[in-house]
Amino acid sequence: MENHHGWMQIVDEQAKVVYAFRSPADIPTSYTPGEWIALVQTEQAAPYHFTYWVVSLADKKWIVLYTTSAPEFELMRQLLASSQAAGGNQDTELLQQSFSRENAWYVIYDRDGRLFRQWNYAKAAPRLDLMEVLQAGQGQQNTPHNIISRYDQQSGWTYVVGTQNPGYQPGVVGDSVDNMLEDGLQNVSGTGLGMAIAKQLVLAHDGEIAVKGKPRSGTTVTMTFPLAKGKD
Repeated sequence: MENHHGWMQIVDEQAKVVYAFRSPADIPTSYTPGEWIALVQTEQAAPYHFTYWVVSLADKKWIVLYTTSAPEFELMRQLLASSQAAGGNQDTELLQQSFSRENAWYVIYDRDGRLFRQWNYAKAAPRLDLMEVLQAGQGQQNTPHNIISRYDQQSGWTYVVGTQNPGYQPGVVGDSVDNMLEDGLQNVSGTGLGMAIAKQLVLAHDGEIAVKGKPRSGTTVTMTFPLAKGKD
């Protein structure tokens, strides 16, 4: 997750976050159904890519929410604003600085799909490749770039923005980085995810948890809870 600049939350059946890793301060620690839907919708999701799974463990269901940064949404907003203000004829220094910081690129095509201008992407196709744009819109894939596109009806221009995919793994077969993460999560869910949830449950009941173990020698987990008041 650190390599992907991602963060994670584990949410219980009451929509309360019981475990969080690297989650930003502005992300809720509990959700209403409407807040959850708004969070993962594309327009509300910026600046994040969201993936989530429902995991069954100890006769309960948990939502595992995993996200990675999505700077392309903010860059697209800046590109559209700059282009509309300048009539599409020039780049501002501020816009170029924003794209440089993310090692990003953009391409603009005219109404007929011909290349109008590109920045930082010498491999831009001379004509708009509709198939490529549609495939890029199907979700995160194991490709070098995260790509989004917008069409401006008034000008007839099509804007395409690409950012580096931090989870790209050359030669790895997979529809998306999130699918690869899901496979790994399933492999460790019996211990890693279970321990994370167990710890939160123990602490919620004023208990203590201790783990002792050695490689290839087994692991002992001890959970201690206080007696209920009025009992010996």
